[in-house]
Amino acid sequence: MRNELSEQEKLARQISKVDSDAIFFNVNDKTLDEHIDNMKREKWNDGIQKIEDKFANHEAKLQEAADEYAKNLNGVQIMPVANYVIVRPFKENPFQKVKVDPSSGLIIDLGGMVPEYKSNQTGEYEEAEQMIKVGVVIETGPECKWLRSGDTIMWYVPNEVVVPFYNFGFRLVNETRAICVINDDLNERFNLK
Repeated sequence: MRNELSEQEKLARQISKVDSDAIFFNVNDKTLDEHIDNMKREKWNDGIQKIEDKFANHEAKLQEAADEYAKNLNGVQIMPVANYVIVRPFKENPFQKVKVDPSSGLIIDLGGMVPEYKSNQTGEYEEAEQMIKVGVVIETGPECKWLRSGDTIMWYVPNEVVVPFYNFGFRLVNETRAICVINDDLNERFNLK
């Protein structure tokens, strides 16, 4: 540590008209400002490390819980309650197709292909959100009257709840919130009710 200025430092201070009575400390050839910057960096890095450790700990606990559950996976079922149904959505709507005008070759209908738009916020092209989804009913709750496993239904997206079960992509939809049902025995089924 030194508190005296070298001849070059004194000359530089006179040229730059810096207060000549000020005392500057150097510790291990680093100024106090450099030491403060290093301490700030270390504090920041320690904070980042704590966050990384927290996520790693959480991930380890999730994996431990999944491993424990997987030991007893034989015979496990997932069942919705009341009049809810568990649905596996299709990636694309299978009931739409692209329509092209035969004379001009212009596309008349995108066939359910998600339109893109340029976002005013990001400036990037993004897919428009589809508000109606189509999927297959995997399981029905005990109070369901109209829907059965294997039915294909359409529903309005705000009425769904994501089911976080092994990333299968399941959705939970109330039976009364389904827009329509598609299957081959519907006339008989609905006449019996």
